[in-house]
Amino acid sequence: MAKRPYHLKRQEHLGGMLDALQEKGRLEWKWGYNDATSRAIFNVKVRGESWQALDTKRAEEIVQAQCNELAIRWRPVPHPGGEAQFEA
Repeated sequence: MAKRPYHLKRQEHLGGMLDALQEKGRLEWKWGYNDATSRAIFNVKVRGESWQALDTKRAEEIVQAQCNELAIRWRPVPHPGGEAQFEA
């Protein structure tokens, strides 16, 4: 899959797990970015549910729940989500 134009390491980390969950058939997702508000938009459709346009925090909650169900160790990158927080 082509690399998306992530603005933060937090978004990239989240997108990577969304890709992995999509490959497992758990959900579908599309990247978006609202230039007017400078906010990432994670359009997510969990299997059996409707599409949702989510902010980063809410998308992380969905990913965490899916990872918990699959017994995958994953944790979100803390706010503000830069390289320093990713490596902590």
